[in-house]
Amino acid sequence: MTGGAGVQFFLSMEPQCGATYGQQLRVAQAAEELGFGGVFRSDHFLDHRPGSTPGTVTTDVWVTLAGLARETRRIRLGSLLTCAAYRPPAVLAAMVAQVDDMSAGRVELGLGAGWFAAEHEALGIPLRAARERFAVLEEQLQIVRRLWQERPDQRPMPPLVVGGRGTRRTPLIAARYADEHNIARPSVQDARTAVEAARRACRTMGRDPASLRHSVLLRLHCTGGNGAGERGAGERGAAGTVTGDPSQVVERLAAYAALGVTRVYHQVVDFGDLRHLELLAREVLPAVLAMKGGECR
Repeated sequence: MTGGAGVQFFLSMEPQCGATYGQQLRVAQAAEELGFGGVFRSDHFLDHRPGSTPGTVTTDVWVTLAGLARETRRIRLGSLLTCAAYRPPAVLAAMVAQVDDMSAGRVELGLGAGWFAAEHEALGIPLRAARERFAVLEEQLQIVRRLWQERPDQRPMPPLVVGGRGTRRTPLIAARYADEHNIARPSVQDARTAVEAARRACRTMGRDPASLRHSVLLRLHCTGGNGAGERGAGERGAAGTVTGDPSQVVERLAAYAALGVTRVYHQVVDFGDLRHLELLAREVLPAVLAMKGGECR
């Protein structure tokens, strides 16, 4: 393992679980004040958690990010992940470029192939076969990159994130088009497999593997005083969930960093529990920022 860049600590909000724009703003402004590097959010309109009842339409990712762009000053903002099927690529490229301008160049676009059948049905958008969905994703990346030659505030363009849980198509598309390869709620071994697959894909197409950042989306349950971190404990042990006291959480995150992961997203579901964010910022964030992303061999 060789040393690499330091590790960033971001939040990723899941407002389809029942959060207004005001609640998302509260989390984003708290994150900025507490020192987190960025706030991303999902692109879902329906709650997809087991036992939930689909049917409540929530907020839109890019309308939300436009608001946050004007009400924050430092943090990075982005989507994890915008569904390629939900918006025409030319429209999406214009939307993201405008939000990038509104944020003075702090926006990143995460794109995925989509998967949630009930949501597609509710929106009147057919859920295509996997091969077709990935073809749409790749076409959208090509068009967005082409249209961004002149529009965005950032140069040469806003960073692109390609993510998912796959170890075949997703790493290949990330290696071809993206600045960041995101792995959704993996175990350490699953993350190792995905990172290695993306590095092989980079080498196959003549790209320096070190030029592709690797990130993981995890749900952290950090236990501390006054009950902080106790909410959502029913999901402990689920894939991609890290539970324990601050030292245990840091130890688990260090295992991902050792694989070459240089950005961690904590999945925010409970928008009323700012104490947990304060605990993470106080007890975990400094240790994460001090980590160095390695490279598995």
